[in-house]
Amino acid sequence: MHGVLAVLMKVYSLDRLFFSDKAALRKYGTTSQRIENKMASNPPMENGAIQGPSQQRSVEGDYLVETATLEDTLQQLNVLMKENKELKDRERTQPYSCARTGARFPRSTRKRASQYGVALKETNNSMKDRFEGLAAWKDKQKEERDFLEGKLGEAKERVSVLTKRNEELKKKLQVLEKAEGAVEGESGHWSMQIEALKAQIVRLQAEKSDLVAMNSELQLKMRPSSPEGFIEICIAEGGVDVTKDFPNGPKDSCMTRSDLTVSRQDSEEYTVSQLLQSLRKETQKVEKLEVELLASRERVAELEFAAVKQGEAETQTSLPVGEMEGSTAAAQANGQTQQDAPQKEADTELENLKAQMSKLFRELQQAQAKLDDAEDMKKSLHDRCRSMEKDVAMLKAQLVEKLQVQTDNQRLKLQLENMIKMQQRKTGDERCRDMEKDLAMLRAQLVEKQQVQTENEHLKLQVASMQSMITTEQGKAEEDRCRDMEKDLAMLRAQLVERQQVQTENEQLKLQVESMQSVNKMEQRRADDERTNTAKVMEEYTKLNEDYNGLKQEMKTKETENEKLKLQVDRIQAMIRLEQKKAEDERTNMALVKEEYTKLYEDYNALKQEMKKKEPILSNEEVRELQATLDAAEKALATKQQKIDEMKQEFYKKDKELETISVFQAQAEVYSSDFYAERAAREKIHEEKEHLAGQLEYLKQQNRQLQDEMESMGRRNLNEMQKRHTSLGGAPGGGGPQLGGRGTENIPEHVCPKCNEMLPDLDSLQIHIMDCII
Repeated sequence: MHGVLAVLMKVYSLDRLFFSDKAALRKYGTTSQRIENKMASNPPMENGAIQGPSQQRSVEGDYLVETATLEDTLQQLNVLMKENKELKDRERTQPYSCARTGARFPRSTRKRASQYGVALKETNNSMKDRFEGLAAWKDKQKEERDFLEGKLGEAKERVSVLTKRNEELKKKLQVLEKAEGAVEGESGHWSMQIEALKAQIVRLQAEKSDLVAMNSELQLKMRPSSPEGFIEICIAEGGVDVTKDFPNGPKDSCMTRSDLTVSRQDSEEYTVSQLLQSLRKETQKVEKLEVELLASRERVAELEFAAVKQGEAETQTSLPVGEMEGSTAAAQANGQTQQDAPQKEADTELENLKAQMSKLFRELQQAQAKLDDAEDMKKSLHDRCRSMEKDVAMLKAQLVEKLQVQTDNQRLKLQLENMIKMQQRKTGDERCRDMEKDLAMLRAQLVEKQQVQTENEHLKLQVASMQSMITTEQGKAEEDRCRDMEKDLAMLRAQLVERQQVQTENEQLKLQVESMQSVNKMEQRRADDERTNTAKVMEEYTKLNEDYNGLKQEMKTKETENEKLKLQVDRIQAMIRLEQKKAEDERTNMALVKEEYTKLYEDYNALKQEMKKKEPILSNEEVRELQATLDAAEKALATKQQKIDEMKQEFYKKDKELETISVFQAQAEVYSSDFYAERAAREKIHEEKEHLAGQLEYLKQQNRQLQDEMESMGRRNLNEMQKRHTSLGGAPGGGGPQLGGRGTENIPEHVCPKCNEMLPDLDSLQIHIMDCII
């Protein structure tokens, strides 16, 4: 559009050089100013651009595509045409004054003419720039064509490679189909063996999880407060992982599969070592308990001996009391003058005895309260043990359920792998077919693209011809030019639209080729991933076999250890029963001591009342006797106090022993449950062995029947051969002379290898060999 306006401006400038009328010049100036303003408002356009509000940049060219409405351009052209006609009419009516007079043009006209010359130069330069842009676009189109041709060649090579692979795969499939018929029998046998191994692996994993749970429960019971005694049980896809929290250990739970397997093996070894250490500690504790039980027995014997002595001392104290009553009756007759001083001393001593007796009574009450507290603690410990047993049963049930879920997951994985393999076999041919179809589509698209490129070249040639026509036809009439330019503009717009469509189609084709390449890469990656997955599955299978063998050995060792622990538990239970009996005996002794104490206290009160009633005058001898009785009573009280302290210490120790005994009882119950589970497993194995033995006997019977049938068949064959031999021996009558005439021929010898007997015929030789050997 800018080029058309520039041409019109040039025409007007040439016409203006010959104008002499001022009004015409003014009018022409107004029109030229209008055109200049229009050019200033609309920037210069590049090659193939159309002026308008909306501008779109193409993908490969750097020029702008401006779309404008045709109505504005047509209006401007009509206005210019009218002005041109008016000027021509005035030219005809008014001759050129300047041309007739030969005068020069004014300065203003010269300036404008020079300006329009500069404008023409600028238009020429813009046309050159457009031509260079078109040449660059053509070069880019050639480069794209070469690139697409190279891609097409690569695609053809890939298609040829894929067809070759397809043929090779078809041949391999035929070979495999032939071999599958022979391998089906063996595959069934191997599949049965694999299923049996899987079942054994599942059993071992279940047993392994039970052992790990038992170990964790034992450690939690033995060390509930220690932070290092916590054992974490993690059930993953492959089995049960046992990890113990260390203070400086790793805290990240997300690990790779290889790190998980290594940590799993380390944790399993660590749990086994912990089990062994706990068993050793328990044996040491059992030995310590046995030593302590012996010591407690000795202490009980000492206490019994001390109780006997105490009974004798009490009898001795009762005798002086009776003597003291007799002496008081005799002393009352002597007098009351000498009673004041010793009576005061006796009163003080009696008060001291009362205080000591009250202290002893309080201490006995405290000991009784402590015994009651110990019994309450024992009951609470029993309740805790029962709750722990219930929790253990719940945990075992949950572990069994988790193991069942793991086995189901493994079966589903195997089924998925089989389905994937079948799909890979089936989709080999389908992929080749899809690739062939895609290549055919790409070829068709490339043919269309070549056609579009040829059309683009034709359009370029047309544009060049139009530009040449524009340069050559500048001297023609403006109306014809405007009409032709309108038509050319419409054609160019349509061609530009088609070119944009072609470019979009080229981009789509490029994207399709790239998507096909990405799909091929993804398929190759999937195949590589499937290969790596199969290799990992095989490695896991070998590891599981190794774990199975190691677990077998561990089970044997643990069975022996369980038997030893059961014997130890039986011993501990017997010792516990003895200790309980001893504690009951001690309680009865304490009750007797309390009763004796109450009796003494009552006797003391009675004596005190009698003393208050009688108030006799005591002699020095009686005071000495009373002091002796007081000393004996103090000694008896001191011995009782020592015994009470010893009993307190023993009660404290026995409370601790009862706590450990509850733990041992829980361990014994766990070991007994394991023993019963192992017994059930052994019974199942024994039943399976009996079933297999029955199958073996049935197979042996079938083998014997087959052997009998073979022997009968051999005998029948021998009888038939004997009959054949007899029929051959009796049939030829004149065979002697004929054989005699053939003396020079080589006759084959039929000799028995055992007895070296010559036989005439092969059948007779076979019959003889059977008889000779049997």
